[in-house]
Amino acid sequence: TAKSTAVRALALLLPEIEVADGCAFSCPVGSDDNLCPDCRKQGPARRAVRRRVRVVDLPLNTTQDRLLGGIDFEGALQDGHYRLQPGLLAEANRGVLYVDEVNLLDDFLADTLLDAAGSGRCVVEREGISFTHPARFVLVGTMNPEEGELRPQFLDRFGLCVNVEGIRDETERVELLQRRELYDAGPADFCRRWREKDAAPAEKIAMARARLSKVEVTRHTRMGVAALCRESAVAGHRADIALERTARAIAALEGRVDIFDRDLEEASQYVLVHRLRHRPPDQSPPPPPQQQQGPDPNQPSSLQKKNDSQEKPLPQRLEDNNSGEGQAGSPEGRSRGPEDRIFAVGASFKVRSLPRTRDRTMHGGSGRRTRTRAGARCGRQISNRIAHSTEDLAPAATLRAAAPFQRERRIERGSKGGVVVHHTDYRRKVREKRIGNYIIFTVDTSGSMGARQRMVATKGAIQSLLMDTYRMRDKVAMVSFRKKDATLVLPPGNSVVRASRLLARLPTGGRTPLGAGLVEAYRCARNCLARNQAGRPIILLITDARPNHALHDDVSPVDESLALASKMAHDQRITWIIVDTEPGGFASIGLAPRLARTIGGQYYKIEDLKADDIVTMVKEHSNA
Repeated sequence: TAKSTAVRALALLLPEIEVADGCAFSCPVGSDDNLCPDCRKQGPARRAVRRRVRVVDLPLNTTQDRLLGGIDFEGALQDGHYRLQPGLLAEANRGVLYVDEVNLLDDFLADTLLDAAGSGRCVVEREGISFTHPARFVLVGTMNPEEGELRPQFLDRFGLCVNVEGIRDETERVELLQRRELYDAGPADFCRRWREKDAAPAEKIAMARARLSKVEVTRHTRMGVAALCRESAVAGHRADIALERTARAIAALEGRVDIFDRDLEEASQYVLVHRLRHRPPDQSPPPPPQQQQGPDPNQPSSLQKKNDSQEKPLPQRLEDNNSGEGQAGSPEGRSRGPEDRIFAVGASFKVRSLPRTRDRTMHGGSGRRTRTRAGARCGRQISNRIAHSTEDLAPAATLRAAAPFQRERRIERGSKGGVVVHHTDYRRKVREKRIGNYIIFTVDTSGSMGARQRMVATKGAIQSLLMDTYRMRDKVAMVSFRKKDATLVLPPGNSVVRASRLLARLPTGGRTPLGAGLVEAYRCARNCLARNQAGRPIILLITDARPNHALHDDVSPVDESLALASKMAHDQRITWIIVDTEPGGFASIGLAPRLARTIGGQYYKIEDLKADDIVTMVKEHSNA
């Protein structure tokens, strides 16, 4: 659909800019703001030249050094002095940075782009060099959703979104083929033919840019912006800012200084399409079932009389819930029948920062929580080691290793200048990056979990951790076990909206199939390890450990649970955390401590814990 062609054609439509002659960072002339150190020293002595805006491509396999800039290794070897080699962010300053297939971009590059786009500056810290230069650019990305979605944090940084579809009209498709053939036959003649038509929108854009500062934004316009964003249930406030700026640009492009309501409607088609969020689930009590009308409504049939006579009265608490008291805000939840109840989600809170530990094992994946060793050309350098090739060399360490032998080597070679480097001096970079964790909540949702509002606290802890995973890009799954089996109610993911919706609808009631919960949680962990052999999933089991249903009829539920735990303990890659919700007293069977010892996990009593303590446990063991 020519997405890349359209992006690269922006250079012909945007007005030319004035830049300092010879500046690698395209600094403006006549301004003291956003200048590189060299232009700041020269001051008014800089000579101005005019050129078109650059559209810089960011390849998917770009290294962090190429993006930010690094040491000119060839120059350092020739004369022994460090020189900064500008990166792609320097080339894209005051221009357009284009990422094709942006959804396939590595996370460490995406994080670097987010930092530079948010601050407008690029900070280069490489091998003893500290350098800061301006990096103000328009970030443009194209993608095919079929190849994978863009994570919400990165997607929200794009101000506008356009859905591109192929042409369906046969006449227009034939015209497209003809124009493509004419371009292939003579690109210069084709561009000359369309130059006048390109000049018209370029002039219109230039006039709009000059008029933009005169466009007035009234309170009525801002109230309309706020209303549109609130109705769309967008997360954060970037949508409000982008919507106001886009409406101003539309008004300026049409030659006006006033913003109309239609400008906001047009802008919302580009600003809100990729920020739409599902509304929270409706947790109001379900309507009472409608009674079917018979021949005589006042005289029920014999079948109805029989059912009515066999129906047991509901407990007083459930009767109150059915009457309308048991909404999402009440601690008791609402009824789904004689056994099932839906408890409210407890109040969320800010999760404390995780301890920053390092893992010497090289892990795959991405995230922001746990530090781990990274492969070549990804992550940041933390040290160096002896290398046998020139792949991912550490320039400073290589030069330091070669420095003590320069006198002897120059005498041997008869050379006077430059640096003589042998293969024994090679040092490669040891890199580090952050990855996310894989946390499996295995929740006992049997009827006993509804006592003393334990499910309310448990849901509040899960909701708070989900908010933390949005920031840290963890993978979270949730297994619920009750009645006769266990279910993976939340597949691995990091969508807070989806997880919150499923969490709010999680019912409680029925028997306790502890063995089924262990098996399903272990299956989820094994699936995680199959995708990432170096992963260390965490299974957080919250239960009263009073199993009364087994997977096999000929086995005791207690013996079955302990036998399964003994088998699962052999897999040392999985971390288990057991939270005991069983009340104390003479009726306690004390299975949870035995289960924790058998499976080799940590044991906690829920009476001594608050909701945030459950999250703290996960954070303490997330880097184990």
